[in-house]
Amino acid sequence: MAAILGNMVPVPFIIVYIRYIFAWLRKRSRWWDERITRLEKKAHLKGRIVHKYSTIGLCILVAISLPGTGAWMGALVAALLDMRLKKAIPIIF
Repeated sequence: MAAILGNMVPVPFIIVYIRYIFAWLRKRSRWWDERITRLEKKAHLKGRIVHKYSTIGLCILVAISLPGTGAWMGALVAALLDMRLKKAIPIIF
């Protein structure tokens, strides 16, 4: 139970604030800009499945136990695809 709770606590914050954090970090240095660009590319590649299948796609992305998938990547993809918090949280959980 503690592991599930610990995994889910950052998800709403990622969905709501990640774009602001990325914009702030990009202004700080070129190093962060390069890392964020790579992370966004990775999220967009995974986001194509989510975008195509909507909620089912997000559920599949989170449920697959491969490196680079899971609740946090699902939250990042949901944020970059402008999914509503009320819609994304139950699917990710």
